[in-house]
Amino acid sequence: INRVQKARKSGGINIEDDIAVFYEFDDSHTKIASTVNNQMDLIKQTIKVPFVPSTDRLPHFREVSSAEFTEGDQTVKVTVCMNAIRFDHDQLSTKFADQGIDFVHSLEQYLRMQNLKELRGKDKLKLKLDDKTVELVAGEDFHAGFSK
Repeated sequence: INRVQKARKSGGINIEDDIAVFYEFDDSHTKIASTVNNQMDLIKQTIKVPFVPSTDRLPHFREVSSAEFTEGDQTVKVTVCMNAIRFDHDQLSTKFADQGIDFVHSLEQYLRMQNLKELRGKDKLKLKLDDKTVELVAGEDFHAGFSK
């Protein structure tokens, strides 16, 4: 927990920032890996953000800071990442082909400016852009969550 808090601090993370913490072990069968797994609920409750294996890290997470520490011959790495919206450019280009590429770029820019915490959990997003009403589907057109 201490290493996670230090990694957050070194990355300049504020309490309201939309982050996730990813962890990895050099060997998942070590004592330290077992301790982390046994204390998972306490860790998540204390750091109050998703704490997940690095193998579950999605491409739209931008690394802010990381810390590696060794206990005996066992190494653990924690990486603090900011969540960022991810959209499927090809999907949007196909869906809005009749509107043109500039419209798609404007749509992508609009998505980048949205509050991720508000988008998370929504199935659809309706908006008006260039006098056109647009409906985007979460999981198809954009991704704002922590899961695959």
